[in-house]
Amino acid sequence: MSISGSIQDRVYQQEAEVSLIDKWKEGKRAVVLVIGCGGGKTNISCSIIHKAAAKRNRVVFLAHRRELITNAQNRLLQYGIQADVILGGKKKNLANIIQIASIQSILNQDLPPASVVFVDECHTSLSDGYINVINRYKASGAFIIGLTATPFRTDKKPLGLIYEDYVQPIQNSELIERGFTLPTKVYGVGGVSSKKFKVKMGEFDKDDLSKAFDVNNVYVNLISNYKKFADNLPTIVFCTRVEHSIKTAQCFIDNGYRAKHVDGEMSKTERDQAMLDYTNGDLDILVNYGLLAEGFDVPKTACVIMNCATLSPIKWIQACGRAMRPFGDKTHGIIIDMADNWMRFGSPEEDIVVDLNPPIKDKKEKGVAPVSLCGQCYFMFSARATQCPECGWEKPKYTPQQVKEIEFVELTKKEQAIIIKAEKDEVVKVNIEANKSVWESFTSKDWHKIPPPLIQSFAVYKGYKNGWVYNQKKERKLI
Repeated sequence: MSISGSIQDRVYQQEAEVSLIDKWKEGKRAVVLVIGCGGGKTNISCSIIHKAAAKRNRVVFLAHRRELITNAQNRLLQYGIQADVILGGKKKNLANIIQIASIQSILNQDLPPASVVFVDECHTSLSDGYINVINRYKASGAFIIGLTATPFRTDKKPLGLIYEDYVQPIQNSELIERGFTLPTKVYGVGGVSSKKFKVKMGEFDKDDLSKAFDVNNVYVNLISNYKKFADNLPTIVFCTRVEHSIKTAQCFIDNGYRAKHVDGEMSKTERDQAMLDYTNGDLDILVNYGLLAEGFDVPKTACVIMNCATLSPIKWIQACGRAMRPFGDKTHGIIIDMADNWMRFGSPEEDIVVDLNPPIKDKKEKGVAPVSLCGQCYFMFSARATQCPECGWEKPKYTPQQVKEIEFVELTKKEQAIIIKAEKDEVVKVNIEANKSVWESFTSKDWHKIPPPLIQSFAVYKGYKNGWVYNQKKERKLI
């Protein structure tokens, strides 16, 4: 077996392989390899598979979706590694010592023998079927290597149920710093608030999502934002459900863009053709539901549009990762967030803290780094910064008025109320002066962009009554 070119040319990838081998020598039989999207988990896998095959050791690569199977086979071929596929509708060839298998195809069958078993996107591997297969391989003496950029689950099940240890050779920040992946520019522009969405089984209710996103003004806003931030750039769009994805693709087509919809229920031929058209440049935009967050790696993808809301940090990180791969003169990935995902999860560039066995009870959720949203161009940036790095917009200063030295005298309640009102009026006046250039173009769809301390000032500026202020604070759960 020959390999064209160097599989591993990054030091951290070589260190990761050494660390995995060390874990095996320590007696660990199931280890997670954690590296951010685009960091080279496949390179490391190929190197290990190549060395195993040279010793005639059998390898099985497990995945849970057809697209991941195809992607793995193609990537192995790029490195000169011939693998056969175990998949529904395909004839098996177990003579090959390298097998790529869908988990569904081997659940109730004799397992293909293996010394090393890879589990792609292993954060999905806590189903009963996956656990059964992995435990059977463990019992046979195989070494299990889970691969993921997101070593956690929305349902809080610990990966420690299967995996005993992990290897994390590099953090996301260092991948970006060294140019292996790209930074992002995140624009929170959609105006869809998730505050009133019901939650079912750990995710927003699909009916609530449809009612919020499948409306005319959101489609208009979507096209406007695409033209403003990523016009004609290769873009992947994530939607709330199949019907929404189909309508969104048609919306782009009606506005003169080359777009197609894909989902997991389409015929394989139609789905593969759409992906090929996008990869080859025959499409500008690929719109999808539940399909392209994992395993669809097209480095030229310059923009990701989150035309949906989610409670899953995995979906957010994996989806944004589609735009973070280096390509040509691309300097950054563009993320257009049509909802408020950025408020829940922060930047997709954040480092990942691995805990395979987090405490179940009395667990304090890890907060995201505080961020600000530019009131002018809607770019997301660090809350510590005083102005937007994109357009120079300065954050409003909520500075209290300087306290003057006064002679203290006893005041009546009426006099106290007059003074307090005067102080509040002065603060409102200062806030209006600082923000009116931005606020003059605001409509109801922009209300969510107003920081809580400025709600009262905005109401005065617009002439809104106290009932509006009350409703805004109640909707945001400030009262």
